[in-house]
Amino acid sequence: MNGSSIYNSWNFTDNPFSAMPLLADSLGDQLFIGRDEELRRVGIRLTSSASAVCLDGMVGVGKTSLANIAAFRALRSYRANSRTSPLIIPCRRPFQVSPTETPDDFRMRVLTEVAQTLLERSSEFRLGLNMEGSVGLNAWLNSPLLRQWSLGVPIFSAGGGAQSNESAGFTSSGFSRTVISWLEAIFPDNQNGGVVCVLDNLELLETSAIARKKIEALRDTLFTVKGLRWVLCGAHGILQGVVASQRLVGHMQEPVYVPPLALAHAQAVFDARVQTFNAQNGSAPYLPFDADDFHRMYLIVHRSLRNALAYANDYCLHIAESGTEPRTKEEKRQRFDSWLKRMAESIRDAVKAQTGPRAMKLFQDAITQFDGEFGPGDFTTLGFKSVQAMRPQVKALEEVGLVEAQKDDVDQRRKSISVTGKGWLVHWCILTHGS
Repeated sequence: MNGSSIYNSWNFTDNPFSAMPLLADSLGDQLFIGRDEELRRVGIRLTSSASAVCLDGMVGVGKTSLANIAAFRALRSYRANSRTSPLIIPCRRPFQVSPTETPDDFRMRVLTEVAQTLLERSSEFRLGLNMEGSVGLNAWLNSPLLRQWSLGVPIFSAGGGAQSNESAGFTSSGFSRTVISWLEAIFPDNQNGGVVCVLDNLELLETSAIARKKIEALRDTLFTVKGLRWVLCGAHGILQGVVASQRLVGHMQEPVYVPPLALAHAQAVFDARVQTFNAQNGSAPYLPFDADDFHRMYLIVHRSLRNALAYANDYCLHIAESGTEPRTKEEKRQRFDSWLKRMAESIRDAVKAQTGPRAMKLFQDAITQFDGEFGPGDFTTLGFKSVQAMRPQVKALEEVGLVEAQKDDVDQRRKSISVTGKGWLVHWCILTHGS
């Protein structure tokens, strides 16, 4: 998380309301709240099977954080007792696959990050490997000329000039063989663990058919590599179409559903972040709102933790820019309520002007009849004669940020359209302040 002068002046070491996924480290572990059951299930699946763990849940619910902390705690278990726990090493960053990226390019990208992870961790774990060529590989991976190629051979800066890494022979295939040989040496069988790679945001591939085709293409190039363990994260039920593939039987586990964090944990999230980022400089940290206000925001945005944290940060910026800080509990409540009302009304008025009454009716019906998540196949219930008739209204709502939609004509039953945190804020505004 990046430092912030605003939060520093309020006696915090960093921004306590970063909406980025938690990392697989001790800080992320401190901030991880309230998912003991999901964490237990993912931990069992991650350490007991080489097939991919699949996490399904609404956008912003915390699937990536769950995957990262499960991997971190598995690594902690190995440190505590390496005789009974497999070695689980979280890859240093998650992955996303695009519709246009080739399987070979994605494979190269994954192996590059895995190599970096092994290089960073090798001394820490004293793996005892003879990583021949690792010095040259490290230089190549971290060179400013990374991925510049000459006749298919990567080049890097050595001895003051750019030259081909001919001694190491790091062609694309040679590099892949090197990394895979490391993995096979560290993890000789599936019981020994692996480097955990998180494949995130599969819903961005839009249709279950595209997602299934992409994952199938990676089956033999990545999902069968010894020493790699995968966690796939997706929203709107897209993983159901992936695991249904006959080509992926045995490679994918049935999805674990990740529900929104319980309302009772919202205050614990707030408290953990305030305590963790407390500067401990003898002065109490200051915030312009209280845990009750954060809890209310979490409820308004339909238990989307990502959105609640983002709005909390927005409000802090607003207060800092205003030049006056509320001090008493009542002042804080009044200022927060006033800001929230103005912001919600402004968004409501802007989207109404851009969408029209039919789109807004669809928006409200989607919430009241489907709790904000529906699919193309629900067009009749939502008052349309066909999918084609509903589509322009969905597009209008998507353009103003009230819904997120993934087109899926292959599986119209999939709940591929959902109300966003911004949409839930508008819904709250309509309910409490009128349309």
